Amino acid sequence: MIKEWIWLIPLMPLLASFVTGLLGAKVLKDKSHWLVIAGAASSAVLAIYVLCLTNGNSGDAAVFVDGFEWINIGGLVSNVKAMIDPLTAVMLVTVSVVALLVVIYSKGYMAGDTGYFRFFAYLGLFIFSMLMLVLSSNFLMLYVFWEAVGLCSYLLIGFYYKKPSAAAAAKKAFLVNRVGDFGFAIGILLIYLNCHTVDFTQVFAMIPELAKTNPGLITTIALCLFVGACGKSAQLPLYVWLPDAMEGPSPVSALVHAATMVTAGVYMVVRCGAIFTHSGTAMTVVAIVGGITALFAATIALVQTDIKRILAYSTISQLGYMFLAVGVGAASAGIFHLYTHAFFKALLFLAAGSIMHAMHDHIDLKEIGGLRKDIPWTHWTFLIGALALAGCPLLSGFFSKDEILAAALNHESLSWLGWVGVLTAGMTAFYTFRCYFMAFHGPRFMPKDVHHPHETPVMNYVLAVLAVGAIFAGYVNMGEHGWLESFLGRSASVENYAKLHVRGHHFGHTTVMFISIAVVAIGMALAYAIYGKGREKAEKIARALQAPQKVLLNKYYVDEGYDYIFIRPLRKLGDYCFGSDNKCIDSILWAITAVPRSLGFVGSLFQQGMLQTYALMMLFGLAVIFIIALMY
Repeated sequence: MIKEWIWLIPLMPLLASFVTGLLGAKVLKDKSHWLVIAGAASSAVLAIYVLCLTNGNSGDAAVFVDGFEWINIGGLVSNVKAMIDPLTAVMLVTVSVVALLVVIYSKGYMAGDTGYFRFFAYLGLFIFSMLMLVLSSNFLMLYVFWEAVGLCSYLLIGFYYKKPSAAAAAKKAFLVNRVGDFGFAIGILLIYLNCHTVDFTQVFAMIPELAKTNPGLITTIALCLFVGACGKSAQLPLYVWLPDAMEGPSPVSALVHAATMVTAGVYMVVRCGAIFTHSGTAMTVVAIVGGITALFAATIALVQTDIKRILAYSTISQLGYMFLAVGVGAASAGIFHLYTHAFFKALLFLAAGSIMHAMHDHIDLKEIGGLRKDIPWTHWTFLIGALALAGCPLLSGFFSKDEILAAALNHESLSWLGWVGVLTAGMTAFYTFRCYFMAFHGPRFMPKDVHHPHETPVMNYVLAVLAVGAIFAGYVNMGEHGWLESFLGRSASVENYAKLHVRGHHFGHTTVMFISIAVVAIGMALAYAIYGKGREKAEKIARALQAPQKVLLNKYYVDEGYDYIFIRPLRKLGDYCFGSDNKCIDSILWAITAVPRSLGFVGSLFQQGMLQTYALMMLFGLAVIFIIALMY
């Protein structure tokens, strides 16, 4: 039954995107959302159906569904073929369900926009690309849709292309991802050169033997693939594009941060478990980069004032948690957190979009405050999302975050990263509730151009549904070996990580839970003490800590460093090449063309466009011919 339905999951949003782009401007206009909503809804329903069928299958082997032969050149054979296993099924549901809710929300958020049909056409294409990425059964197909997701993000981040900051953000995202994707492409090339195939099943079967004969090669391949993951999933040092991606509409931020582009890197590393688990060095790098990124991004979020930018750094930090989980061998915990994070982060971004909608695009915490009575739906749903992100007990983020902390704290050699995760959890609680208290509590004030803040019903309904997900999504994996962990364990990719013997027994789950609750409570209490009733205390602290606050406000000057080290030298090189082209190449071309141009100039003297002159010259020529004839 899976084989009969699987291709409809990505094709429905693609068809909706195509028709919307074709007919939106002239025919559909302000009804352009309906086709994309229908396409996303069809994908979500079918994805849930596939999940149920996969869960009901007794075997652990993946199901493959042939599409068509795509490339067959020499020894390179690559088919468009879908691979369905528990990992695929969970990702399909996460992507399609969250995408559906974002598309429905966009109906209210984008109402009246001049690019309304274009926006929904891009959304449909984005959803299609991510679903095809998840369904990929070989590295070449994965790479194509990896790039397609990047293209769609470029189009959506730069949706307001007439706005210079949006155009610059889209360009930045595109260029930074090219750096990561270059490493990813090198990794795939090394795989093909040594395995002579790009098919997942065949490559993964060859890895154990290659690891015995050439372990350095496996490490190189894994690290190259991880460079690609760092670009897509915004990890150090390639994270700089994600905060600027806030220039796109809020629904785009929710889709990019929650269920599509940034999760692709985590998914790819888990899918390639056969490669990463055969390199202890690569696993260590993944864990360290993830843990350090989680802490690094959390420190920056402590002082930011733009709500969407706070949430952006939060996404970078939470993605770091996911990579930390994968690096310490707890891939199921990483995917579990990816799944819960999709709900509460989409909720927070869409709630931030609701604030922007009510405040005429003002979202800086220095300009707004005390909004809980003005936009009550947004207030309560944002609070639920904040509680889930902070990891409060009984909400979804609590369950998935604790799984990661337990795995990291009990790692044989990297347990120190567990304490990095604990510290990050406390910071997460602090900056999340700092944002909440500043936006909704304390004295009420708002920009002068905002008179009557209001909410939109369709946006409120989507926020309510996501709030339910933020509360209950974690209950699918309750217990020491919950359903989701057992289900994902049937995937060969996840099983590779589960086989690693890298866990000690230093901390039980109950101990980790109490540690987690304690640091979260401390973070929330500090946020309330400083920001709960006003901003006077925060201003005093800021004045006392001006130097570190300046460093954090400027994001450790990483962008300025990149500008100095890479961008300026490249621009100078470009200016030099441009000057050389003008002075040298153009001069040579001018010299080469000088002769025909001179001859043309001389010939042009006889071309005046006057008929009487032409007739006189003809007569003169005939006279000369006649005289010569008489002479001979």
